[in-house]
Amino acid sequence: MEWDNSVTYHSIEEAYGVEIDAVKSGLEERLPLVQMGLLSEEEWLRDFFRSNGIKPSEGYEEIWGTTFVNARNVDDLVAMVEELKERGLKLAALSNIEPSRAVEMRRRDVMRLFEVIVFSCDVGTRKASIVGYEGPTGVNIFNLTLERLGLSPTECIYIDDNVECVEAAEEAGIEGILYLNPEQLRGELSLRGLVNPCKA
Repeated sequence: MEWDNSVTYHSIEEAYGVEIDAVKSGLEERLPLVQMGLLSEEEWLRDFFRSNGIKPSEGYEEIWGTTFVNARNVDDLVAMVEELKERGLKLAALSNIEPSRAVEMRRRDVMRLFEVIVFSCDVGTRKASIVGYEGPTGVNIFNLTLERLGLSPTECIYIDDNVECVEAAEEAGIEGILYLNPEQLRGELSLRGLVNPCKA
């Protein structure tokens, strides 16, 4: 899925007149708590507006989720997921994500391709290296995903566009691929014999 939180940051900037750098830093400081279900989105956003001396308009607590509706699937990536599925591979979707956006993700048709879906807000932990600890549950999210898949680390490959997340997976013994674009990923997977070199 193609998405950048700057879309939401710009929406808040335009609606409330807070400079985007202040929006980004103010929200991202406590975002990990929201992604682990330790802080509600409503409280998180309310505290942000209060700290900037702003009385938000009605429905402010929905802005994080409603702007995410515009996120779009990347067709070439969906095609690769379908190809992997057709080859009989077990697939998991693993994401550091907030509750409202997890709801929207589950509505997406592409999610039917994954046997296992692990959202940080549901399990109380995140991809560890970003936060620096495994959350209050003491559970490593990669190990949890492996357990639900019924696979060992050496049987899996983890793909992410965040280098820190890839490194966290590698710390858990999983081979990691840093995603740059669909063409690069297809090349990486085709070298491993997992997809065709060229899109069908």
